[in-house]
Amino acid sequence: MPLVEEYGQRLASVAPQGLSLITGMVPVNTSWPFPRQIDVYENGVAFSVLGNEVFASKVTLKLERRFFRRVWASWGENAAEQAIITSWFSINRIIAILREAGYTVT
Repeated sequence: MPLVEEYGQRLASVAPQGLSLITGMVPVNTSWPFPRQIDVYENGVAFSVLGNEVFASKVTLKLERRFFRRVWASWGENAAEQAIITSWFSINRIIAILREAGYTVT
């Protein structure tokens, strides 16, 4: 994980209804009321689930809207690392936050 200075300025922070991280052998998945957060920075996005935090660089981050109320984030070699953002009520607000910060959501 890069140093906090490399993240750049924090532009937004949001706690989606559900968040899944797939960064190794064991995926981590949680939803309300357990801890989960997305911090949007100038140079990337930090995904936090149950104390596990992963930083995805803006250069390699790909964001896609999938299914009804999900955004699929992938980064790393061959998109091996992924996060799934789920929110029944505020997915459009989360997408707007990402776009306002300069990220592309397809």
